[in-house]
Amino acid sequence: MTYEIELYFQAGGASAADLADALSARIVALDPGLGFADADLGTQVWSGYVGRTDRSDERAEVLLLELHCSPELLRAKIQDLLLDEAPDTRVAESDAFVKITLIGAYVDWAAVRTIWQAVDSLWPSIPYDETSGFDFGLDSVPGG
Repeated sequence: MTYEIELYFQAGGASAADLADALSARIVALDPGLGFADADLGTQVWSGYVGRTDRSDERAEVLLLELHCSPELLRAKIQDLLLDEAPDTRVAESDAFVKITLIGAYVDWAAVRTIWQAVDSLWPSIPYDETSGFDFGLDSVPGG
């Protein structure tokens, strides 16, 4: 199974590396059992894997976490996909987004909730997924 959740927000022009540092610190503060492995670090895109380091759930698959702050990518996504569906103007004003990709048969929904809560605590976000569009929220995530 592969499923993606995107969280759009205003980052004030910060680099992907700066966003990743802030987000990883907040995630670990909320759940010290989660850890990171960087896959790629750039100025406009960062990606890495998030998974359990405390072995509290042996079945849990890792999550792919991406941070995007490329003006070209955001402009294209917003114009081509999102603007017609967007519930408010904050989507068009977003300058960054986080994509959480859930991979595998067993999803660590607690980790998904932690990542989402960490993003929202740093940068109030607007969630989107391909199934529900913008009619989707943290209360839709299992385990809440």
